[in-house]
Amino acid sequence: MAKIKSDFFGVVYARKKNGELVKLRAGDTVPSGVEVRDDLHAPTAAKGGTRAKSSTADSDTD
Repeated sequence: MAKIKSDFFGVVYARKKNGELVKLRAGDTVPSGVEVRDDLHAPTAAKGGTRAKSSTADSDTD
């Protein structure tokens, strides 16, 4: 789920599809059924990730 960016100052008021009012602050998880602007979303970690190469592989030492 999306989160509100941690450096956001203030609150965001949003409405769920059922009409319920939701108050969100920095770091809060955005509940399902609620949409907020993309610029309020915290960055998400890349899926899949990358693996570091070993520094000892293919060594030319004798």
